[in-house]
Amino acid sequence: MASRNLNVTQTANSGQGDKLRDAFIAVRKMFAEIYGITYTSDIQNLSGYTFIENIQDIIGGMVLGNNESNITVTYDDTNGKLDFSVGSPSLGLASNILTLTKPDGTTDDVNLSAYLDEDSRAIASGTINSSGLVTFTRDDNSTFNLDLSGLLDDTNTQLSNEQVQDIVGGMISGNTESNITVTYDDTNGKLNFTANSGDITGVTAGTGLSGGGNSGTVTISLANNGVTTDKIIDDAVTADKLANSINTAIAANTAKTGISSSQASAITANTAKTSNVTTNLTITGTTGARTIVSSDGTNATIPIATTSVSGLLSPTLFDGIAANTAKTGITSTQASAITTNSSKVSNVTHTGEVTGATNLTIADDVIDYKHLGAEFTTADAITTELDFSGHQVFTKTMTTGTTFTFANANIGMVKDFVLTGDHTPTFPAGTKTVSGTYDGTVSNLIQIVAVASGDYWMSISQAQ
Repeated sequence: MASRNLNVTQTANSGQGDKLRDAFIAVRKMFAEIYGITYTSDIQNLSGYTFIENIQDIIGGMVLGNNESNITVTYDDTNGKLDFSVGSPSLGLASNILTLTKPDGTTDDVNLSAYLDEDSRAIASGTINSSGLVTFTRDDNSTFNLDLSGLLDDTNTQLSNEQVQDIVGGMISGNTESNITVTYDDTNGKLNFTANSGDITGVTAGTGLSGGGNSGTVTISLANNGVTTDKIIDDAVTADKLANSINTAIAANTAKTGISSSQASAITANTAKTSNVTTNLTITGTTGARTIVSSDGTNATIPIATTSVSGLLSPTLFDGIAANTAKTGITSTQASAITTNSSKVSNVTHTGEVTGATNLTIADDVIDYKHLGAEFTTADAITTELDFSGHQVFTKTMTTGTTFTFANANIGMVKDFVLTGDHTPTFPAGTKTVSGTYDGTVSNLIQIVAVASGDYWMSISQAQ
């Protein structure tokens, strides 16, 4: 039996050890091998198997293809027994010469003429028992005995049950035993098997978990704030799990108003949605429109405001407002705001989903599903190429063996591939199957994770 390693690492909560489910799957596989179960899946029911049957089959296999001398040993799988059969000596009689054939095939001759009387009676028959005692019958039905036990040496005598039991018992003394203890009970003539419990001697809580221990009953629980976004698979959070305020905002902003087409294109182009651009900004111009110059060459011009276009306040309009000390034409609230902001230079401190006065910060969990790019929200029926930048879900029904390719697979991307067809799929070099087996008779959900350039981890599952 091959043992399996459970990686618990040298440091608790390092996040480098085996995941709890992977560890228990390894334990399940080891117990399946101990119990002689053919392991077919991680959700296979392993209950109801008897350990002693597997041990009996192991011992029974030891008497198949072995060397046997003057004894025949067979395994009765139905009754779980070893059956031993030792040959017996036999007699041959011709012209009053007795030929004794031993179990090893050698012979000895004995002249029986001295046992016949003056009437020259002949010996009609003779029998011998396992101890070498012969009973002869003359032709007149009279009998006499002859002890031939001295002609049977120790190597040729039939083994007793005790001798056979002691031989088998000696085979488990000084042997190698793994996860089981086997002893010989000489008094009762039995082999006793005790399987080790196989307890896990230490359980360490990984990232996002609490608990663990090295003895007794161990409890593993989700730690407070233990579930981070990287532990949630794509499309796993439903509308029912979102805050009411988020659902309300999504429903209200159905047209995605509030962003320009260029902003929408920028969001689509920034497929990772993780990097911030560092740039230096300067403002040019002293009158009229202002140009915001970016060090990366992406400039923007803010025009002068008109009645139909929003923009900067022109000097003329500013002077007009300054001259309008009575603040006519505006509400009292607007007048108070103007009075408060007397220098016309301070920034407003924002609250809500975007906060700050100078450097603005977007709050967590405010960029919702409908604002994500098509590569995270759409599905596509493909021919052979899975373009990671194009869609989240790919589908394919094979009509023949197909070789697939990956495009734009950046590190950290996870894609779903629903594959059907009773043919053989081939994936790019560097693709590793970490769990599951493709079944062409049903639909298969294949999840592919790009863990490095040219390195893809793939898991395969089917509907239960």
